[in-house]
Amino acid sequence: MTCRGISFLPTPTPLPTLAVTLSTKGAITTQETSPGRFAPEWIVKFTVTYSPTIPTSSTPIIFLAWDVTDVSRYRLQYRLNGEWRDAVLGIGCMAGRDFDFYEESPSELNVSEYYGTFRVLAPGNVWERSFSVFGLDWECLDESNSGPAGDAFRLQYLGGSLEWWDYGRREEHKGTVVTVNSFGEVVSPKNNGGRGELVLLPSNVLEANCCSSARG
Repeated sequence: MTCRGISFLPTPTPLPTLAVTLSTKGAITTQETSPGRFAPEWIVKFTVTYSPTIPTSSTPIIFLAWDVTDVSRYRLQYRLNGEWRDAVLGIGCMAGRDFDFYEESPSELNVSEYYGTFRVLAPGNVWERSFSVFGLDWECLDESNSGPAGDAFRLQYLGGSLEWWDYGRREEHKGTVVTVNSFGEVVSPKNNGGRGELVLLPSNVLEANCCSSARG
């Protein structure tokens, strides 16, 4: 647009937002996995909420679910002697039972067919999954065989951008193919096909205390 010799850049179209909320029902418990060896148990639920650009819009979006479940996007800490310390999470994904497996890497995936890898959310709907925080490989430097180190743990989803997303439902994407590698990274299309970068904000910080049996 030009006005009396002055050029104005077009206003970028606002993007929808996805918010992640973490919740839990109670304290961290423990179970004996082998003689003299105990492991903590903490069940957490993530809830993903989609807010469209226009509040009255009914347009859904489809997106790569790994961006929510990738363990590297979470921070796990434990409290020991009044100090919060970082635990080391392994490699994998939360709620892994919902995900598809591929024989090759990279793999070309039709987004309308892989229900575990690509999720669809419409305005007003949520995506929820419960998972065991300690069901994946993790390391606590002060851990002992008598139980988990620390008297409390806390977890947060750190946020980040979506590797791939688009507007529409599965039936509108029967011809859409996305190539991903074994790490869940999108190889093609580059830069999300030219669409803007949709960023997931960090979640709340979820904290839970260890019950007396979990502390050993």
